[in-house]
Amino acid sequence: MEVPDVDFPVGTGFSFANSNSYSKNVTQVSQQFLLFLDKFFEIFPEYTDDDMYLSGESYAGTFIPYMASSILKRNGVRKTAENKKYNLKGISIGNGWIDPVSQGLLVGEDKNTAENQLEKCMNELKKKPAIHLDICEQILQTILKHSKNKVGENETCINQYDIRDHSDTYPSCGFRWPYELSTITEYLRRSDVIGAIHAEQQQIGWVECNLGVGRDFDNDPNPPSITLLPDLLKQIDVLLYNGDQDLICNINGMQDMLDNLEWNGYKGFKNLTELSYYVNNTQVGHILAERNLTYVVVYNASHMVPYDAPLTSMDMMYRFIGLDHHLVNKWPSAIGIEENEVPDSNEENWDKYYNVGTFTLIIVIGGLLGLGAFVIRNKLRKRRNTSQAMKAAVVDESGEMEELVIETPLFQSDEVDHFGDSEPEDDNNASSSSSRIRERNQGSRYQDEDDVRDERMRLRPSDDR
Repeated sequence: MEVPDVDFPVGTGFSFANSNSYSKNVTQVSQQFLLFLDKFFEIFPEYTDDDMYLSGESYAGTFIPYMASSILKRNGVRKTAENKKYNLKGISIGNGWIDPVSQGLLVGEDKNTAENQLEKCMNELKKKPAIHLDICEQILQTILKHSKNKVGENETCINQYDIRDHSDTYPSCGFRWPYELSTITEYLRRSDVIGAIHAEQQQIGWVECNLGVGRDFDNDPNPPSITLLPDLLKQIDVLLYNGDQDLICNINGMQDMLDNLEWNGYKGFKNLTELSYYVNNTQVGHILAERNLTYVVVYNASHMVPYDAPLTSMDMMYRFIGLDHHLVNKWPSAIGIEENEVPDSNEENWDKYYNVGTFTLIIVIGGLLGLGAFVIRNKLRKRRNTSQAMKAAVVDESGEMEELVIETPLFQSDEVDHFGDSEPEDDNNASSSSSRIRERNQGSRYQDEDDVRDERMRLRPSDDR
């Protein structure tokens, strides 16, 4: 399994551009993604004809359907040197922001808390559904404010990404979660790491959030990505999965979206019988699946399902891309009445596993909003067949990868300390949501914590959730 990492859209992570080169809407993002694919497969043509799956979480729920739609539209045009075709087989979205109308709905106490704002939001969405509306995104802040609880000298609040956690201080409310994130910036600024991934041309240092990239999407005129799903489901498989402990993209909104979605001749799931999902002899969730759409609810998982349930996430992805879980798993796994077994540990079976030959292309959106393109190599070109295939080639030609760098001037942004003169962090300012992404030697300084909070609350592509 090979995992090239690409920061996307331009301006996030190690990628860079001048301030006029950021994407302004999802249409531009889709075209840039097609350009990346073209460039990538020019360098690695051996992967061009392989099956491909796009996968991501959170705001990638907006990006991925648009990207997939662009690929399929191009595939419908006569193949030329300029119009290359790619074998897109499916998309996978975890805790995705897909449908503001359904996902903006509230239930129970939350509904009572923000009822006036909710009514105004729904009225605006009825006029014209949009990806971003300020009045709708203020609702979450009202709920978080209502959850405040005085603990000693601090006010704690609910974690908007994991409702089990009430330990973060207001107004952070989850921005510093997962709490291991504080080590990521330090690691990605190490000179040996930068050299190993050939990111020397980006000289301002890796940052968790680029506010400039996010702001440019505020006026995106395109409709929500939910409008693209019916057509996509006619052509490819779609996996939607949700952790049941998420607030910001919760299972109530996702279920309402699916109940009202019309695809392949029917509205919602015809068969509402939930199939129990077992991993390691423990029920980890339940599944609904029909007409090319699979919906998985993962128990005891947050906004970031792979963070809380890595084994389940791996098993789920193996199943989605058509790998025989009996062949590749070292753990027992079953859905419904499926036999719950693990493959024998003999050498022959594991040789088959290592020769499945999966090549994975991971594209990271804005830090942690991952978009992955899973390219499955199958020597016999039989989809969903785990017969012998070529092993993915281990590519160690760093010079070729450098051709993918977009060489545009470094932007002079007011979010970035270009000269390495950042002032030391105030140790008493523990509640700052930007504290973990500052560095004394080089990097980004947010001028106002409220700007950071507002920007990240919107699930912008430069966000990390």
